[in-house]
Amino acid sequence: VTATSSSAAVGCGVLFDDFNYASRTDAALSQRGWRIRSNAGGPGVPGAAWLADNVSFPTVDGQKVAQLKAVTNGTAGGTSHAEFSQSNRRFFEGTYLARIKFSDAPASGTDGDHVNQTFYTISPLAAPMDPTYSELDISEYLPNGGWGETGPINYQTSWYTYVADPWYADNQHSQQARSINGWHDVQATVGDGRIRYYIDGALVGEHSGKVYPRQNMSIDFNQ
Repeated sequence: VTATSSSAAVGCGVLFDDFNYASRTDAALSQRGWRIRSNAGGPGVPGAAWLADNVSFPTVDGQKVAQLKAVTNGTAGGTSHAEFSQSNRRFFEGTYLARIKFSDAPASGTDGDHVNQTFYTISPLAAPMDPTYSELDISEYLPNGGWGETGPINYQTSWYTYVADPWYADNQHSQQARSINGWHDVQATVGDGRIRYYIDGALVGEHSGKVYPRQNMSIDFNQ
């Protein structure tokens, strides 16, 4: 998918980005609809921060990338996450595709924390059990397990709705209990009442029914 400019992309309903930005303060980021999160709240470790400095645009393996990091010293106050998203909720049906380098091991320090590396689309939850809530977790990778799993596992989850407290989830999911360390093409196609999820072109999940999106969503990446 290509576009001659960001305005042309918006006009035809297409988003393409190679993340060739100078830094997180590059003015082109906001011009192209990207927002780096700095406000508190879930998901993740309660009390942890979401730091803009945890998003950068280095050259990795010979290409410019958007890089997200999470850091911890073992306390909530010493933990920070990263989130990078499209500020406009204008995405619904079509093809979502990102080339992502997942990591099984930390850049430094002791391994073992329950890390979650995610590419997803989402709408606001208007109220608990909101029947129009829409979320597609295209890839939610837990290299050190979590949620009752002990080893590396990757999930694709299509959401109908949820309640935060007490926790209740209404969704459909697929999973692969294996490492996906390294570069992968992660894709979802949304149309004709079906959501199909792919990794490197191989179908890994297909969902339908009430979990099919009911409203426009934003595109998000987080760690």
